[in-house]
Amino acid sequence: MSAAGVRVAAVTLPALALLATSLATAHAATRPASPTCKPGHETIYVGATGKVAGQQTITPISTATGKVGRRIKAGSSRGEIAIAPDGGTAYVANSYSDTVTPVNLCDGEALKPIKVGNGPDAITIAPDGKTAYVANYFSGTVTPINLRTNRPGKSIVVGPEPWVIAITPDGRTAFVASRTAASITPIDLATDRPGQPIKVGTGPDSIAIAPDGQDAYVADSFSDQVTEFDTATGAVLKTITVDANPNDIVLTPDGRTAYVTSRTQDTLTPIDTATGATGAPIPVGGSPRFVLISPDGKYAYVSGHLTTSASGLITPVLLKTGTPLAPIKIRGHAEHFVLAPGGKAAYLVSLDPGTVTPIDTATAKAGRPISVQGAPSYIAIRT
Repeated sequence: MSAAGVRVAAVTLPALALLATSLATAHAATRPASPTCKPGHETIYVGATGKVAGQQTITPISTATGKVGRRIKAGSSRGEIAIAPDGGTAYVANSYSDTVTPVNLCDGEALKPIKVGNGPDAITIAPDGKTAYVANYFSGTVTPINLRTNRPGKSIVVGPEPWVIAITPDGRTAFVASRTAASITPIDLATDRPGQPIKVGTGPDSIAIAPDGQDAYVADSFSDQVTEFDTATGAVLKTITVDANPNDIVLTPDGRTAYVTSRTQDTLTPIDTATGATGAPIPVGGSPRFVLISPDGKYAYVSGHLTTSASGLITPVLLKTGTPLAPIKIRGHAEHFVLAPGGKAAYLVSLDPGTVTPIDTATAKAGRPISVQGAPSYIAIRT
């Protein structure tokens, strides 16, 4: 008993250590999951699968210097990469381990993997930056992830083999393509409840949503058509016949024209979104896979590969006249590519020999390929 008559408990060193650990844990639990560091410079992140046990890594590359940073282990097998709008965290889908790995981009460290459904591949982040949505290919579900806590929500049942996710600009609705069911499942993101599936053509491969969010366009790869539907009602508005095997579709910034690639006919077809009329297909060669539109709407860039020479290429297209320009040849099998903000540069991933090639879009010339280890397949950019 103390002099004032107040009992003082003896506190041992182990007890103090336990208290300190508990306080640190509580502090960490309340800390935002996404770091708040500001990017010092523009960086691309390349996802590559290694040769041992399907280990996936993320390799940072400075776009200013081409310098390759330390590789970050990020789970098993290939999967898409999504970067939070604040630039603090990347989220990597791991299809072999049924997880999504958050990566702290401030210090380059992988955080605790987040358990999701079976076979996660596609991942996208809502416009408000609060939630990521992961398509689980083998379980036919989409898992929401709270990006403040990095905790998964209840998985949402959609069609079988969900392949791609697109979210409306207002962040109210996600649309998930099911390849085998030939359908698009809408999800109300306020409630995470799926709506009535929208029937489209077979093999929906890509979804593009108009800038005003009112209409969406689906490239139906196995039925050689594009399906347009109303995003509010799900009503199919048009089915538009295009060249065979369409697999990627994008819209111009003003939403007036859609462009869809044809892998088997080596073309890019323009579609007038007001009428649904198609223009003359533009020859681009190289079994085109992906297409991006410059922010000013003047150019399209189409990636593909030449099977006869194992060379990749990007074909620039002047959209005002529909004129393809001289293709830019890249060594290796072309995979994903991204445009830098402002459209001044593009970065193309080549699976073999495992490189990223920078392209100056002003001169249409390729820079020196940057080697990355493993088999790179996905790329994202942090600004």
